[in-house]
Formats: sequence, C-alpha cells, structure tokens
Amino acid sequence: MTRLFKRYDTETPLACLTMLKMSQAMIKLRLPETQVKAVAAELGYKSAAHFSRAFKAWSSLSPTEIRSDGSCSYHLSCIPNSLSCSPFRF
Repeated sequence: MTRLFKRYDTETPLACLTMLKMSQAMIKLRLPETQVKAVAAELGYKSAAHFSRAFKAWSSLSPTEIRSDGSCSYHLSCIPNSLSCSPFRF
C-alpha cells in the first residue's frame, strides 16, 4: 500500500498522517481555551511531552510558542509547505 500511495505522492502515508495531525494541532493550539495536554490526547499522543517534541520537530516551534505567537492566524497558512501531501494540499 505504501508503494501505491507513493506513486501518487512523494510522501509516505505516515508523513501525511503526521502533517494532518500537526495542522489540526496548529489550529487548536491557537484557541485560547485549548490546553496542550488536551490537544496531545485528542491526536493520540500518550503524553504532552511526546506531542511537544513531535510538534517542535515538525514546525520548529513549540506548542507554547504557537499559542503566544500572534503572527500565525487560525487558518492553515502557517503550516510548513515542505510536509504537505498532494492529495491534501491546502
């Protein structure tokens, strides 16, 4: 299945799933009432620390920095383009 997926995209299924999870996290983290721990649990991470490390590796910013950064709006324009999957490009 991975080979079939890669025929239509340059990313693996796991990379696309990660991109979708992190883009959803990016949106949720911008909401003032949302806690990092709640976002981590909702996305299937076992701990907020594990989620924070994965998020920082993906976006180069910590979840806390996203929460306090006024330059990133509620839409998907601040998601790194390098990890967007062609069937799901925004």
